[in-house]
Amino acid sequence: MTYGKRLEKVFCNNECSQTAQRKQNWYNFNVCRILKRHPEGLTAEEIARLMDEFDFHQNSHRVSSRVRRLVSSGVLIREKQGVSPTTYRLANPEGFGQEWLSHV
Repeated sequence: MTYGKRLEKVFCNNECSQTAQRKQNWYNFNVCRILKRHPEGLTAEEIARLMDEFDFHQNSHRVSSRVRRLVSSGVLIREKQGVSPTTYRLANPEGFGQEWLSHV
């Protein structure tokens, strides 16, 4: 099946796949992939728990620290509502791979 025909498209093409899997990009890519599955947004603690699916052993403090770069680059939106925990969601939930990494 081609890159454009898969149901859960995360890569635009082979080059995009290789770029995402580079060590410096893999963490950010997987945060975005998790948030794509949860368009309503997740807390840092929820992201940390789901990162275990990709063998990243994280806690909420480490996730919060690492996603700041994605927030400042406009890939993620940080939402704080009253006393509720801060949630993060994709700025463009329809985006994928290369779009997520092009801003970081």
